[in-house]
Amino acid sequence: MSDDGLSGAGNRKTALRLENVGFVWPDTGFELNVADFTLNAGERVLLIGESGAGKSTLLSLICGVLRPDAGSIHIGGTDITALRSSALDRVRADTFGIIFQMFNLLPFASASENVLLPLRFARTRKADAPRDAASDLLIRLGLPEDAVHAKAGTLSVGQQQRVAAARALIGSPPVVIADEPTSALDSATAAEFMALLVQEMTRSNAALLMVSHDERLSVHFDRVVPLDTIARSTRKSVA
Repeated sequence: MSDDGLSGAGNRKTALRLENVGFVWPDTGFELNVADFTLNAGERVLLIGESGAGKSTLLSLICGVLRPDAGSIHIGGTDITALRSSALDRVRADTFGIIFQMFNLLPFASASENVLLPLRFARTRKADAPRDAASDLLIRLGLPEDAVHAKAGTLSVGQQQRVAAARALIGSPPVVIADEPTSALDSATAAEFMALLVQEMTRSNAALLMVSHDERLSVHFDRVVPLDTIARSTRKSVA
């Protein structure tokens, strides 16, 4: 395991690269700058940083939710900063599986319906999803079989986390982004969840970029990158 945020892993194809990226929140003056960061295909990277350091801002930039004020963000061979909104939406839907910190499940939809939701927007992922992919994924991730068709709002926190992970993994997206996905779990449940997630990542050969403040998760990753080694954050005064 390496702690070098700038180097790649061997000669693997690049899944993601940020170069001289800068962004300022106009309302708060919070500024984030990333000189250089690379995530390789099939690589698992844990990005460590304290609350307020800019981890969520960085993920929003990577996923195209925020547009940088400077620099470039390449997904595979595509500079997403140069894309129009409609093209960016297509690239984001087909490229990224996202595990949100607060899960963002539809409470009155079933677990399997929540998992299938990204396929409505991602043509490539839909083509790569077998007929029973949602149920199979949920069961492999440890959801009881009788909960697959239960409403998401009736599930425990740990079960909802498994649904959120399956939704990110459906259709084998090349990059999975995870924002503090174990923050609501106790240590034993978090360890079990991470083991199952890594098993699925290995199966699909997707790259994983996870942000967290919990360094105990490092055993599951190829690289652990402290945010302050790749990014500089400042807070300017706002008039």
